[in-house]
Amino acid sequence: IGTQCDGGPVNDETKTANEKLQNCDVTASEMCSSSVIVGLNMPLINECEPKLQDYVDKYKICLFPSMKTFEFDCLCFTGLDLVDATCTNFKTMESNTKTAKNMCTKFDTEGSFGDCRKQESLVAYYGYKCKYCTTSTPMSTKAPGTRQLLLAQMQQRRKRRAGRL
Repeated sequence: IGTQCDGGPVNDETKTANEKLQNCDVTASEMCSSSVIVGLNMPLINECEPKLQDYVDKYKICLFPSMKTFEFDCLCFTGLDLVDATCTNFKTMESNTKTAKNMCTKFDTEGSFGDCRKQESLVAYYGYKCKYCTTSTPMSTKAPGTRQLLLAQMQQRRKRRAGRL
């Protein structure tokens, strides 16, 4: 980040936002990992998913047996095999997953993806606002300045994070 904004020093808010952005690739990645979901049981989910889908498919057949007559067969419903009880109670896992998602995406959780997006917006705003040239500064074909490099870094981070989520 540069050292000047409209001829004066860069404000503390922008400096802080820029410093936070330097760690976002690590913090957001850690907060958005499925490993932070307490009690996540992927083997159980993988085992239950086809069983639940099979039940839903068979239930739909019972619900709409004939589109011509619209008659229901109660024996069809009573003949459905119930899914194991272990595959029907995911409330705690669902709640923990929602909590982890919120920690990942909410802007008020420092280091989260949402917070990092907020910091990017802030830095981008001041990056544009703080572009500064004096009349004594000659134009050249020199490499891009700090603002352009910062924006390029932000775009690279955004692409990397988009690939993780």
